[in-house]
Amino acid sequence: MSLDTLSDHLTELPKNRQIIVYCRGRLCGNSNIATQLLNNNGYNALSLNYSYYDWKRALKCINEKK
Repeated sequence: MSLDTLSDHLTELPKNRQIIVYCRGRLCGNSNIATQLLNNNGYNALSLNYSYYDWKRALKCINEKK
């Protein structure tokens, strides 16, 4: 979900689970803003600090080595 709509959907997110926040682009700072918003509202959120696509690529490399 986008940062623009996050505040409207907070009640839909679980407070009993960790939430990993990411952006589509590597240089996007919105994930840090969203993480702060979530944490300020009682959620346990962490920012991935990489794009989702970088994360998927890294997981693919790890799985191929197994």
